[in-house]
Amino acid sequence: MPREARDAARLLALITPAGPRASRTAAHGVVARLRRGVRWADERLGPLTGLDEAAARVRASRTLVVDRHGAMAVVARGLDARADRRGPSYAASAGLVLRAVAAEATALWDPAAPGRILVAPNVLSAAHDDALDLSDWCAWTALRAGLLGVHLEHAPHLVRRLARGAARLPEGLDDLLRLVLLLDALADAEMSVLTPADLPSVRWLRTHRAGADPRAALRALAPRLDPSAADALRLDASRFASEALAHDLLPRLLDSPGTWPTAAEYADPTAWRARVS
Repeated sequence: MPREARDAARLLALITPAGPRASRTAAHGVVARLRRGVRWADERLGPLTGLDEAAARVRASRTLVVDRHGAMAVVARGLDARADRRGPSYAASAGLVLRAVAAEATALWDPAAPGRILVAPNVLSAAHDDALDLSDWCAWTALRAGLLGVHLEHAPHLVRRLARGAARLPEGLDDLLRLVLLLDALADAEMSVLTPADLPSVRWLRTHRAGADPRAALRALAPRLDPSAADALRLDASRFASEALAHDLLPRLLDSPGTWPTAAEYADPTAWRARVS
């Protein structure tokens, strides 16, 4: 099996720290909170998505809590298993994606295992940077990973699409960004019903962390992208997700490649709804 992405991950691991320095107590504490967060999140996956079969598969899946090197290794294996293009351009694309994962990703879904991948050093770093309540933040992170898992378990064709986009940078960048941003916006929309009764600091989390990972992905994958264009892409994703959920069209959205929005429909969700309803 080709190993370009895994080779890139090993090289990046030599120059990328596994995580910021933290005491043993802090490291053990964030891992324990993340695992408690998974148990809290599991109860909400079905009610928030309405995709009960996919939610059950996610609840039954494994959860790995890893450092940055571990996250890169998981993503690299996935890219090498699914990418349909090899050679220097693929290796360069994989390197961009892996650097973005190592620097910023807090939660991922591994479709191969399947299971949630929670990147403890990045979770802990974000908590320090944004003054987050660590228990609430770990639950929030675990829930977002689980929601992503539900969406991708229900729509495995999106896994292949993500891999194709990641392996074909820069020509696949536009489709990859729209896909990543819309998946994130769907989780935002689903989690909009959470109140302080669910997570006491939920308003702080929304203000400081909603969309943070995709914003970092935009910076890492498209450093020359105009900030106003990036904001427009994120706003389109948010509007589209709200439209799909308001009309109970999440299953329809995820059904097949043909029901996923075109580039034009991404910015015009009413046109998409008219086509697929």
